Amino acid sequence: MKEFKIPHFNEQILVCRSLIVAAKNASSAMEKFIQWIIAGFAAGLTYLLANQRVSFAELKPAVWAYICAVVLGVVQRYLAMIVSIGTQVFQEAEKLHDEKRPVDLARFLILYIEAQPRFSRWAAAGAASHFMKGDVIGTGRRLLIFAIWQSFLGLATVAFLTVAFYLALRVL
Repeated sequence: MKEFKIPHFNEQILVCRSLIVAAKNASSAMEKFIQWIIAGFAAGLTYLLANQRVSFAELKPAVWAYICAVVLGVVQRYLAMIVSIGTQVFQEAEKLHDEKRPVDLARFLILYIEAQPRFSRWAAAGAASHFMKGDVIGTGRRLLIFAIWQSFLGLATVAFLTVAFYLALRVL
């Protein structure tokens, strides 16, 4: 197999590692915040309904806004899972790398892509393609983009929960 020369490899790995750490921290914080705010609002709705303070029909608009927030929260959680798994894979690969035993990078990437389930091969193939072109930073960049999108979805979730809260308060 052809040996690939990647310019400024160590510097690119350091930048990639920094991006991955940033993505992991941002993703983790947003995920916890959204989970707690959704759970707290669900507890409030349950309290209102259980104590017969208001009827379900009166709270229906608030419940629909809450359902929209939960759907956004699920998508946000999926992105958090991608970021979490990506950071763990990168960290484990760094631990397993041994300078004394060189790895055929092309063969490794082919085997890695083939080992993926069919529905996720596109992500591994994209990362491998960028890597083979000398863009080592691409993986960290993608994870950070996922974390940013997760934050946008978290913001939208909070907006829907705020609307749901407002609608519930109007009924009281």
